[in-house]
Amino acid sequence: MLRNLTIKTRIVLIVSVLIIFSVLYAVASFQKIGTVKEISLSQTEQVMEKMIGDKLKTAVHTVAVESGNALAGITGREAQIAKLHELLDNIRFEDDKSGYYFVYEGTYCVVLPIKKESENKDLADIKDANGVYFVKELNKLAHNGGGTLIYLFKKPDKGIQPKMSYVEMIPGTNFWVGTGQYIDNIEDAKAALKETINTRVSKALHIMMLVFGLLFLTVILPSTFFIIKSIVSPLRSTQVAANEIAAGNLSVEMNVEGRDEVSSLQNAIKTMVENLKENLFRVEQKTREAEEQAHHAQEMAEEAHQAKLEAENARREGMLLAADKLEEVVDSLSQTSSDLLHKADTIAQNSEHQKTKITETASAMDEMTATILEIAKNASEAAEIANQSLGKAHEGEKGVRSSVESIQKMLSLAETLKNNMNKLNQQATKIGEINTIITDISAQTNLLALNAAIEAARAGEAGRGFAVVADEVRKLAENSMSATTEVASNISAIQELAQTNTEEVEEAVKAMYQSTELANKSGVMIQEIVAFTQKVTDQIASIATSAEEQSVTSKEINNTIELVNQAAIDIATEASETNAAVTSLSKQASDVQDIICNFKSV
Repeated sequence: MLRNLTIKTRIVLIVSVLIIFSVLYAVASFQKIGTVKEISLSQTEQVMEKMIGDKLKTAVHTVAVESGNALAGITGREAQIAKLHELLDNIRFEDDKSGYYFVYEGTYCVVLPIKKESENKDLADIKDANGVYFVKELNKLAHNGGGTLIYLFKKPDKGIQPKMSYVEMIPGTNFWVGTGQYIDNIEDAKAALKETINTRVSKALHIMMLVFGLLFLTVILPSTFFIIKSIVSPLRSTQVAANEIAAGNLSVEMNVEGRDEVSSLQNAIKTMVENLKENLFRVEQKTREAEEQAHHAQEMAEEAHQAKLEAENARREGMLLAADKLEEVVDSLSQTSSDLLHKADTIAQNSEHQKTKITETASAMDEMTATILEIAKNASEAAEIANQSLGKAHEGEKGVRSSVESIQKMLSLAETLKNNMNKLNQQATKIGEINTIITDISAQTNLLALNAAIEAARAGEAGRGFAVVADEVRKLAENSMSATTEVASNISAIQELAQTNTEEVEEAVKAMYQSTELANKSGVMIQEIVAFTQKVTDQIASIATSAEEQSVTSKEINNTIELVNQAAIDIATEASETNAAVTSLSKQASDVQDIICNFKSV
């Protein structure tokens, strides 16, 4: 509830409460003073009564002792009574001469200076206005060791007044002596003391009220006014400055004076304004940096995208070009293999034909004795067939050499393709590194945007606009990170595909090396076939030129025919092997063709 009141109203309320409390305290103090006054009067009365009682006791005890001493040598009751009259009749005390001593024997009055007519009488039945048989009571007190009694008794010129008496036995006698004092003077003293207290209290109260009024008018009210002003005025100026700051005006100035809480608040607000200025500057700087980083990241992303497109185009063009070249080589290799296969079949057929002819030659050799002309004719035919076989063998050798050269070219192209694939893999790796840099930049941009958003949130309303900008920057950074992640995924796929293609190209190169070895082996075999064919040709020529000698040396011819037959068998075998090698080469060319199709489909 108090928070709904202004500080000025609360201070006035506090002062009002203090004033009311002071008035209530003054009233309570006045009542307390009255109570203290009554207690003081009562205690004063008691003290005065005690003082009077002590005084009476001392006086009576002294008189009793002296009277006892005086009566010690006197015998006879009448002589003792006479001595007591002599000692006590003329004694008066108090200012009004109302004090005297009296002597009784039991309740029988012996000495009573103020009322001689009562002497020698029994006064047991005398009582005061309150019905107190004071003679009997005093007699009892005397015989009980002495004591004090207050009763009412007539005072000269004042009538019936309270009187305090003390009695005590005279040593060595049956008499008791006593004296009394009217205590109406105690009431007078109480009244005088009460009047004095009332006068002084009233005077002190008036002085206190006057002093309090003067203090209230000259000190409390001005002090309250100045205190309210010293608190409210800085608070108002601070409130105005805070409203200006809340409105976005950070150039507001406050004059800080003093070292109180308001001054501390103003210093805190000034510090807050300075921090806000610094934070806003840092936010603007970070925002600019974030915008620059975002722009740079955008440029890098565009460059990466362009590089990706170029890499895709380069990869596609390079692979297509290499595939086209490789396809040409493989087509050439396939054609060469087909030719070689055809020629190998021809060689095999010729070898079979040669084998048949050799068999026929062997039969003819059996019939050589029949006709030399038939031998010559057969020899001529054998020479012609041998020449044809030699030509075919040379053609097969040339085909194998062409196949080897084609395989070498295909191997070179495969190496080029392998190098291109390695370069493509390197380019993809570089693109991945660039993408990593872009990712780091995006992460840093996101972190900077997050820091800017935090600083803007600390700035409150003044930083709301910066928080929106920082949030947009953070979203752009997240989009960049998402795009770079996708680019990284594509690059990884490209690298994996490039690695796969590289491995397949390496396998193709290995196959080509094997094809080269097989082709070389085929060349060697063809050369051997050529050598054997050349040998057969020479032998047939020898048969043609020396037909007559063959008739003589038929055994040698038969042996030679055996050799030729064996050579023909070897040629057939080697031709079959050449056929198998060419078939393998054709299959490998088909495999390479499939690889090329895979390249083209990438």
